[in-house]
Amino acid sequence: MKICFITEGGLNEFWDSLIKMKTEVLCFGFNGMGLVDYKQELDGDTNYFEDLALLSKEINCVVISGCETDTYGVKRLSVVIADKGKILGVSDMVHIIDNSSYECGSGFRVYDTSCGKIGMIVSTDLFFPEAIRVLALCDSDVIISVFGDVIDSLPQVMMRANSYANGIAICMCARGYSQISDIQGKILYSSPENKVSHDINIKKDYHLIESRQRGYYKEFNTSY
Repeated sequence: MKICFITEGGLNEFWDSLIKMKTEVLCFGFNGMGLVDYKQELDGDTNYFEDLALLSKEINCVVISGCETDTYGVKRLSVVIADKGKILGVSDMVHIIDNSSYECGSGFRVYDTSCGKIGMIVSTDLFFPEAIRVLALCDSDVIISVFGDVIDSLPQVMMRANSYANGIAICMCARGYSQISDIQGKILYSSPENKVSHDINIKKDYHLIESRQRGYYKEFNTSY
């Protein structure tokens, strides 16, 4: 899977250069669309979703972009995904940490795209292992995390741990930074460049895990 990250700048700033590129997945951070007001979108005053769909049609690939959505005053961090001219859906950030100006959104989703099954993680949902576990168990080929500012090592640590624990590659597109962790928990690639492409060799289920079945034993999901 060939993926291109755009970590700064919006869709319109790169339109002319992007339609000439050859890639399977094009991913923007929250810079991609900025603030999207659902009322204005429905009334036809703005056309952010239409632009995303048109771009995916022009390039003939999957296009993903983060944004801040406003639903009649309720603000959420969201990610929109389009595939070859069609909007597949919108994923919201599910977990709110401490005080936040954003509200919780809907649940997690795996998108069946032309280049494989993509599990979507929005912002700090990356810090919650159960989110990655759900997407991995739902047969994602790869997980894409659209993140905000990377101010410390925590996002990378959680990426590596979750990739290792669940046997799935995780790609992150943050503000001014992108990186990929593989199923062995290693960083395949990281870059502060604004526009960069990388080829991912999709692999899953690397680890062979055994658990003690005799004597004092409890299932993984029971309380200790």
